[in-house]
Amino acid sequence: MAASLTSTDLTLDNTSGASIPGTPSAGQTVIYPKDDKLLYYKDDAGVERLVNVTAAVTPINLATAVATTAGTSIDFTGIPAGVKRITLGVAGLSINGTVELLIQIGSSAGVKTSGYLGFATYTGAGTAGLNMGAGFTIRSDDAGEVSHGIINLTAINTATGNWAMSAILGRSNEPYMAISGGAATLSAMLTSVRLTTTNGTDTFDAGSASISWEF
Repeated sequence: MAASLTSTDLTLDNTSGASIPGTPSAGQTVIYPKDDKLLYYKDDAGVERLVNVTAAVTPINLATAVATTAGTSIDFTGIPAGVKRITLGVAGLSINGTVELLIQIGSSAGVKTSGYLGFATYTGAGTAGLNMGAGFTIRSDDAGEVSHGIINLTAINTATGNWAMSAILGRSNEPYMAISGGAATLSAMLTSVRLTTTNGTDTFDAGSASISWEF
């Protein structure tokens, strides 16, 4: 990593991939910016954290929207360490089968596929619900349903990988609204979010989705 120093400014080059500094020597801390233009530090245990700048306004980092018109899953990756809230928005989302939508979170250990706790239901002409297991479940049990709304993921403890989830999605083709709430714990810091279905084989056939994160 290159740096230059003047009488008023210290300039550091952004880092990514292999150029990110390794674990510093005992008793030392290394500070560096990354491609997201945020400043990080790494302690002598190799733990990377975001530098907390007092009174700074935390930006909302919005990723490019992706089409949900094909495929059995959509992965949002590259979420930086230290993120405390993630918002997944969907518009006109539809699948070709009769199973439920599923949100799964991942870390350096991979995507978590079990151990999700919570409940998913829907309101409208009737009410029916189910417990979670393989992911954060969102009710979507008819082919051709068109869903719009927000899925929120909030860190309870980033050090232990504990996350809570809430979702409200309304349907524009029928008088129903899906409501979900749950929690899950990762073995490492969250780095990815997957949008898929409970059977993993039904495909997306309409709409778009985007993800944003905050520190």
